[in-house]
Amino acid sequence: MTPMTLADVLLGWRGTAAADRGRMPMFRFELDPADLLAVRFETRPGPLDDVGGASRALRQRPAGLLSEWRRAVLPRLTPATAFSLMLHPPVGTTFGFAVPMGYCLEEGLQAVLATPKAVLREEIDDFVSHQGALPGPLRDLDRGDSVVLQRITTGIRSMYTSAISPYEAQLNLIRDTDVALRALRLARDGLASTINSLHPSVRLRGLVLEIDRPRNHTVRSPGHGIALLPSPWLHDEVRVQSAADSPIKLVYPARLPLRVDPSPERSLGRLLGGTRARLLAALSTESGRGTGALAVDLGISAATASEHLAILREARLITTERGRNGATHQLTPAGKQLLGLNLH
Repeated sequence: MTPMTLADVLLGWRGTAAADRGRMPMFRFELDPADLLAVRFETRPGPLDDVGGASRALRQRPAGLLSEWRRAVLPRLTPATAFSLMLHPPVGTTFGFAVPMGYCLEEGLQAVLATPKAVLREEIDDFVSHQGALPGPLRDLDRGDSVVLQRITTGIRSMYTSAISPYEAQLNLIRDTDVALRALRLARDGLASTINSLHPSVRLRGLVLEIDRPRNHTVRSPGHGIALLPSPWLHDEVRVQSAADSPIKLVYPARLPLRVDPSPERSLGRLLGGTRARLLAALSTESGRGTGALAVDLGISAATASEHLAILREARLITTERGRNGATHQLTPAGKQLLGLNLH
């Protein structure tokens, strides 16, 4: 058998069933009331989740929000990354190896190497049912072949080094910003409105969560809650996972661009607006500053500064204390996270 090259994976093999089946079946989750009490946003899904999203995004048609990142990453890919790419076709089912969210890279790779054969068999069956066949280099995976698993972990590590590690601060910034904005909507409009705003295909109707798909498929939720994950990797789709002992995992597009510019202030300017980004940057160097002093430093009027500070305060990125000498402002932990500062 001719070895599969990196170019073959990126441009060629896509699974024989993907074009025929297109989208996954419709999911209709019948929720337990406990699910609505345990809805949470997850902004740190872990390196393996990012590797999977990046691998899939590299195999799809370039999207505007990822085009700059894609151009920077493609020249850095090594032949080893082909194994990561093969696990994540552009549509349909991908491999997760049942690794929980939040694992660090090394823990996640060890979990992949230790995947039980029964779990591998389930993932392979699901993969083949949607993609038609395993790519040639993965054919021995169903036997739990240690050499194949080692090549897979090497590919995951290579993909992380090339596509994730240089942009980790940006990825965290995108997710934190998305959740900060949605937290305002949650406080103002409630849970149903917030979930319904994630994507046009998602609806919460009472105790039923619906995700549009071509056919109906109903699942009774075990009541472990719902984890909502903003993803920089998705363009115009949502992905959903469910297991008997885990929360429903709903991944939706963050709709914010992944830039390769390393400057936090310039990146924030694209996400939040230039003036608000400069205000955050100014507060990162000296906390407890007054509105007037910030206005002078930025060359804007006190009224303009006050207006932008109010927006940052509503987003829980700054706090304001009022005293005899006027209002002073400082970053919250969320604001510090956006700037990538050390919180300890």
